[in-house]
Parts: sequence; C-alpha cells; structure tokens
Amino acid sequence: MHFAFCILHLTERYRGNVGGVPKQRHTKSRRNKRRSQIFLRPPTLVICSHCQKPTMPHTICQNCGYYHNREIIDVLKRAEKKKK
Repeated sequence: MHFAFCILHLTERYRGNVGGVPKQRHTKSRRNKRRSQIFLRPPTLVICSHCQKPTMPHTICQNCGYYHNREIIDVLKRAEKKKK
C-alpha cells in the first residue's frame, strides 16, 4: 500500500514537468555552426544622389530631404519650425 501511494504521489507531482529531452548530444561544431549566423551586421548604406551623404536604401535622405532626385521634405523649413 505504501509503495503504491509513493508511486502515485510521484507521478502526480512530476506530471508534465519533463520537457523536450534530446536523445543524443549535439557536438560543439554543430552548435557553433548554428550560432555562426547570429551576429550584428553593419547597416547597408547608399550615397544620396543629391548631397552625397550616406543614407539607408529606399528612404528619404535625412540631410537634404531628397529621394530619387525629388525633394520630398523641405529640411530648411523643418529646421526653422524646430527652432520655434
């Protein structure tokens, strides 16, 4: 009776607490190959066609406000507004 109670108690206590357990150990090289892609990359920059400053691709230049040789944002007007 006592033995059956202990087994019942243990199965109730540890039910669902066993997570995914690997069948075999992964080698250090396999682990490192997986982690080789996890790193920060430097941002890709292109040269603005109007002011020749580096900017992010497919975005408006923060320095001059141009995108594809067209003025999208009037930077001088924006700077004056910011001063007020």
